[in-house]
Amino acid sequence: NKGVVGKPLTPMPRKKQRRSKSNTPIGNNQEVIRWMKKVYKHIYSTIGHLSLLIEKIQILINTIQIGDQPLLTLCPAAMNSLTIDPTTSTHGDTQSLTHIIHISCISLISNIFRQYSRHRDVILQDLIPLFLQLPTSKKSLRSFPVDGVIQISDMTSSRVSSTPNHSSIRKLSASISVNHLDDESHEKQHKVQMITALILYIVQGCATMPTQLTPEKTLKEKMIPSKFVSTGLEDCEKVSNMITSQLIHRCSKKGEDGGASEYRPLLFNLVEDLLLLTTNPNFPGADMLLLAICRRLSNDLLSNSSVGKLRNSTSTNVSAESTFLSTAMDAIGMICSDIAAKKKLYRNEPFAIPSEIQELDIDLESNPTTNSTEVNKCVCGRTSLVETFMLDCDRCHSWFHGSCMGIAKDKLPEMWICDACAIQLVIIEQSNFLSRRCGKKDTSKSAEDNKVDECNIMRLLLLNCLSNRVFETKSSHLRSARQFHLSNWIGQLEKQRTFRDCVDEKSITRSKTEKSCDKIGKLDINLMTTFFLENWCLDSYSLKSAPKSTRPLSTEYRKEQCSFLSNQGNSKVMLALHIFNSDLFINFSRLLGLIVALMGDDDNTSLRKLAVRAISNIVQVDSSIMGQPKVRDAVGQRFNDESISVREASVSLVGSYILLEPKLAGLFHNALLKKLIDSGVSVRKRVVKIFYELLSSNPNYAGRTAAYTVMLQSAVDPKEDDGVRDLIYEAFQNLWFSDDRKMIAISAEHTPPELLEPARCGERQGQTAVVTPVNKHKMDRSKKPQKLFPAGAYATAMQMVEIIRASKSSDILAVFVKDVLFGLVEGNKKSKAVERRRRQCLANKQCSNIITCLMEQLLSFEERRSTHSISSTHAGSQLNAIISTLGVFAAASPVLLLHDIETLLPYLKADNEVSRSDEGLITMNVCKILSHVSECFTSTHMLRIGQGDVSEDLKKITYNFGSATMSAAIEALSKLASKDDNESNLHVKLLSLAKSFYTYLAKMKDAYDDFSKSEVRIKNNVHRALSAVGLICRYHDRKIGHINSGCDAIELVFVEPPKLSINNLPFASYVLFEEYLSKSDIPTKCKALRAMSGIFMSHPRIMLTVEEDGIFTELMSNETQLDLQLEALSCWREILASEEKRIESGEAKRKMELKDNITLSQKISGDQDGDASLIASCVTQHIERLFEMTSHKHPKIRFNSLLLIEVLLRQGLINPMETVPFLLALQGDIRNTEIRILALKLLIREGEKRPDMLRQRVCAGIYRAYEFQRAVYPNISHVTALIGKSSECIFGQIFKDAVRSSRSQSIRILRSLLGLFGKSGENRIDGSASHRIARNESLLDHIPLLSFAAEVIAHLPYNHLGDILFIIYHISNTVAMEGNAHVEKFALFLQSYNLSNADKYDADIAQEDKLEKASKEDYPSRVKELEIILSNSFDTEKFAELCAEASSFVLLLRLKDFFRKTYNGVTAIRLRDYMPNEKERITDRGLSQPSDMSTFDSDIESLKNDMSLDLDSLIRLYSNFRQVMRANEAFTEDLEDYEDDLKADHTNRKRENTSVEEESDY
Repeated sequence: NKGVVGKPLTPMPRKKQRRSKSNTPIGNNQEVIRWMKKVYKHIYSTIGHLSLLIEKIQILINTIQIGDQPLLTLCPAAMNSLTIDPTTSTHGDTQSLTHIIHISCISLISNIFRQYSRHRDVILQDLIPLFLQLPTSKKSLRSFPVDGVIQISDMTSSRVSSTPNHSSIRKLSASISVNHLDDESHEKQHKVQMITALILYIVQGCATMPTQLTPEKTLKEKMIPSKFVSTGLEDCEKVSNMITSQLIHRCSKKGEDGGASEYRPLLFNLVEDLLLLTTNPNFPGADMLLLAICRRLSNDLLSNSSVGKLRNSTSTNVSAESTFLSTAMDAIGMICSDIAAKKKLYRNEPFAIPSEIQELDIDLESNPTTNSTEVNKCVCGRTSLVETFMLDCDRCHSWFHGSCMGIAKDKLPEMWICDACAIQLVIIEQSNFLSRRCGKKDTSKSAEDNKVDECNIMRLLLLNCLSNRVFETKSSHLRSARQFHLSNWIGQLEKQRTFRDCVDEKSITRSKTEKSCDKIGKLDINLMTTFFLENWCLDSYSLKSAPKSTRPLSTEYRKEQCSFLSNQGNSKVMLALHIFNSDLFINFSRLLGLIVALMGDDDNTSLRKLAVRAISNIVQVDSSIMGQPKVRDAVGQRFNDESISVREASVSLVGSYILLEPKLAGLFHNALLKKLIDSGVSVRKRVVKIFYELLSSNPNYAGRTAAYTVMLQSAVDPKEDDGVRDLIYEAFQNLWFSDDRKMIAISAEHTPPELLEPARCGERQGQTAVVTPVNKHKMDRSKKPQKLFPAGAYATAMQMVEIIRASKSSDILAVFVKDVLFGLVEGNKKSKAVERRRRQCLANKQCSNIITCLMEQLLSFEERRSTHSISSTHAGSQLNAIISTLGVFAAASPVLLLHDIETLLPYLKADNEVSRSDEGLITMNVCKILSHVSECFTSTHMLRIGQGDVSEDLKKITYNFGSATMSAAIEALSKLASKDDNESNLHVKLLSLAKSFYTYLAKMKDAYDDFSKSEVRIKNNVHRALSAVGLICRYHDRKIGHINSGCDAIELVFVEPPKLSINNLPFASYVLFEEYLSKSDIPTKCKALRAMSGIFMSHPRIMLTVEEDGIFTELMSNETQLDLQLEALSCWREILASEEKRIESGEAKRKMELKDNITLSQKISGDQDGDASLIASCVTQHIERLFEMTSHKHPKIRFNSLLLIEVLLRQGLINPMETVPFLLALQGDIRNTEIRILALKLLIREGEKRPDMLRQRVCAGIYRAYEFQRAVYPNISHVTALIGKSSECIFGQIFKDAVRSSRSQSIRILRSLLGLFGKSGENRIDGSASHRIARNESLLDHIPLLSFAAEVIAHLPYNHLGDILFIIYHISNTVAMEGNAHVEKFALFLQSYNLSNADKYDADIAQEDKLEKASKEDYPSRVKELEIILSNSFDTEKFAELCAEASSFVLLLRLKDFFRKTYNGVTAIRLRDYMPNEKERITDRGLSQPSDMSTFDSDIESLKNDMSLDLDSLIRLYSNFRQVMRANEAFTEDLEDYEDDLKADHTNRKRENTSVEEESDY
């Protein structure tokens, strides 16, 4: 037994088992069990004798020749013994004895397989079925112990560090090839399956001694060995291929054949075992088996991919199941991951030849307990752990841990040297050996010449170790492993010599290969080959008889010098040899290329997904793989894959990579940002998780601003999925609103560099910061202790400022913060609602901290401005960003800034020493903050505001800045005045401002009829005055009860400026605005209309009077100037939006409750009978005109009318069923993408609410889109259904989102569209459109619509093969029934003019007629044979009618040919077997458009020329009709022939499969 496994087998420890209550014997059962144990005791005693018997049988087999019958009896019996499960026994000794039997049987089978080659096929036939009979429990699955392995689990788990972690690598290196025998070790011994060991033993046992072409000559004659006929591994490769072929064949069986689901896990188990043994010197055949598995699985994957079909177009292989493809890809991915991990391990710690240690460097008195840092050289790196058993090298006297070296204290050898010294001895041995063989006397020179021969040094080291093990154990398995190594090395040397010979003959310049070949000279190759041949047989007789000069290492020399490595060193040597010479490792790039190629498979979605997943597993162990351009480009292409699962897998792959290499995240940053708006929910979720992990681990990530911005957009998008939104909220909750207890100090000296201009830091000259008097006490912070602020809140504040500074807008962030603080708890699950409320409470607390940090940043920045030179551009940008961020919180929760508002008021003075544009933005943002916070002001706050200069500052802003800033200032002043109940200074300032502008308008109203002819100053002042008065009327709240809600009429009269008051300002201003609306210049009319809209927002009842006067009808009429129509649409939209905001914010309800004498009924009804209903009623009076404006020839009118329709749909003021047809018509606006996308957005939104309504109107919408293009673009030559020059259909997104999810609706729409092309096709389109076609259009006029419909059908984004097959099926039936009949009509018509084939009235179109031949000329009608066409007797109208009807068949047959060539799934088999009412096939799902899809040819030449028929075009159309009909008839005949060939091929293949199964069963 010791010879089998290399060490004595000890009984397995007995484990205490829990006794089940149900099985507890009671009564006499216990007595029976006691007696049975006595009986079994004698049976157990025979197991040891059985193992001895098996060993004796092995000796007998190796000694004499045994007959076939005993051998065929022994092998099945030995295999059956492997099926015994040792864990079923409760006796520990029995388990160990069963284990001994297993190992003995494995040795017996392998010896028979090695000695008797004639029985190998029979043994292999019984071996594969044995897999299913082996024990499968977790304890008994792997019970064969092995040593000397490399475990890569530590590397795969280390996925965070981007650079090599030396500590983890050192730990991994220390775990290599360690067989811990003492109690101090806690490492688990590795085990593999018994069947794996058996397979490896029988493969390795087939190795034979390499043979040569000519007899070998001695080296004394200095003859070079001739080339080898065989390397001795041919039988090993044959057996490996047979085993892997049979196993994978069973794994690839179809589900109905059975067995596949059971064999696939066994394949994984085998691969895992082989990967574990690749670096074990005792099992060199693992590499060969893995290579055979990779080759077979690669061929299977290629044969089921489009790549393989392109390489072998004649292949008729039946596609494999998706589960087998998944198994194959996972297995290859597992193998590649293991190879990549070991390659990375070797790169980090390569095998290096140590420098020779001189005798003077040896410290004989060294002791690890006194100076462990110098003499403890253990590979584990634990230099401080000396209180344990340690080993001293007898050559260099360095110390090592006994547990790390695999040596127990009670088995200490007489002499032990470390690996470094062993390598040095081998170097000396190699030099002496080569010197002796080459006849050199200068040993040192020889050693110098060969010191770079690292590969042969490693081979010698491994050979010494194996020879030593063979001598000690006398194991035949180790002898076979040693011979396998020798044959493999000889083969590698032969390949190297062949390559060198080829290079020398062809004089090829050597590059990388030259470096590896130059390590061994040509003479050295021959010497090493001869040396390995001489050492093939290893026994005492051969060693004694061999000359001393050729003797490799004597037994005495080996015992004295110990020139072999430890288990750990041997595994490192094996790893190094595999890296450079193993076929499996050399073919790693090919395997990687295969996976990359399968990532681009056009046919199989699952293959693309599996390939991406395999690459992901490889990247996780070696991130440098993604650095290869081909891999990176292939992964980037999968980002745009049609399949959501593939896109998700590629995103996950990139996410894993950038988390491993954060510095390279910028390479995929833009691609990941685009995936945040991907159509797949799982893709968006994965991207959110990636960015969250990236931003959590790298807060200073360069792309954080863009990532935050896009995620915020998704969070506030109402269409976003609940799950994605929850992930985003959770991410921001943890990143921005978490409870951070770490505190930092913020001061002018500690202001982050982001707040400063990097290149302009110096002393400012004569500049001071603008701060409030309250903050002057805070300026001198050096005298007071610094405040501490939460670090998380400070970082969040900085990031928010960055976002606003980059995006130039705070709207998205404002919506998000408001939703975080006060958003409605959405979702159906109560757990989500509770969790969201908890997060809102935490966020409210964190927002207070963020505002505090923002205020401190603002003050710190102002302090830095006073001491450093910062440009006005940078200062204005930074101040505006900080104040805008504060405005976000003011809009969300004004009370948060109630105590800090006074700090911001000085910025209203507009003397911040920045550019004028930045000054306007700063003051505008402060005004908005003041407007929001004013809602929370108390009387104390109002008193302080009234006593200050705020009102005067706001008044100055109104005069000095642009319209946006002026609007914000007037809003702030109006709200402050409305808040103050004491008619204080704020009311006076507001009325004074209104009177000044009102007076100027009253003065100038009769001065000019056309202000475009006045001075620019006057015109600008008039426009400013109109805007200012309109804004005051809009924002100042009217006194409660001033206007009687029951009054139907309002008196609108002009008021002289002295009599103007706040109460009569809106009515007097309206009269004044009406005067300016009647002016001649358009800009003034637009400003007056805009000012009127301000009055309508605050006093909706005035709109009733205006509606009665017909002003709205006049403004929206087609005769009105274009700019005025645009302004009217914009004002309508703003009025509706303002009213929506007033109602949703609760402002309308609060004001209603403050009214005097309000009844309970009015409170219940709310505002629905008030102002909101008045605005809605006025707008709905002009809906018909609004719909007409969507087809206006000017794009701005169409776009603004569409924006107004969007508001009306959102507020429910318009019937969606009336709106959808016009939105569908706008899909035909191919020249204005913005309009088409907005209409599509509204259609999708309505389709989500009412999917059936949208589906029912798609066909009518297609006709409306066609009519839209003809009306809006009358000069267009061809009405198209494609967007630009791409192959995307204008109805593609609608079909994808609203139609194709329902197969019945999809078929109904296709049937309706295809119905246009048949008889009476003009009546197939539903609704009023059909009647228009029938009454007003001839068949010639109907051709452009058919071309448009054919283009739509061709380019819809189908995802089900059944749709394509239905279209082809419908076309084939239509052509078969009506197309052939139409051929006969042509023949009958042309026969009367002698233009048809002679005496043929049927549908025979095999030959060209006169018209077809003439159509090849430039002017067919002028051909002499067609003179009759130009005569008056020829019925041109009839011929044109027939040609127009033929155009529908031309388009149909073009569609059929287009679908057959575009979609790969349209095969002859599917076309033959398809039936419309057949059951849906799962394989038909997941269809996608090819990336290189061409455009459909829908062009039909115009048959009219200047209102007359064009005979040349008619003849060419007739010829085209006959050509496509002829091609269709040929295709039909080929399909019938293919069906016959397919039946014959199926019969032959069935016979072949039957014979293969019979052989397998035999």
